Amino acid sequence: MSTKISNLKFRMGLEASGLDKDTIDKMTATAVANNIVSPSTRVGKLDFAPKEVKEAWETFESIAKENMEEWNDNLPTGQEVNKVSLNCNK
Repeated sequence: MSTKISNLKFRMGLEASGLDKDTIDKMTATAVANNIVSPSTRVGKLDFAPKEVKEAWETFESIAKENMEEWNDNLPTGQEVNKVSLNCNK
């Protein structure tokens, strides 16, 4: 199953291409109506982080994956880490 991009990301891509606002509005509405993009306006905040923040997160994520077995061995019985994620809250 694939994840659809938000209509906000879709709109941002169209804006970057230099299209006029009316065309962007129509294309976005059509894409949402045809279930091509998500009706949600949510956007991944990490995508807009400074380069250093993205690199630091990627480094941490890699180290966490490399050490997942040891991490799980250190946890109390019945506890397990399967995935490490980052929440960017407002």
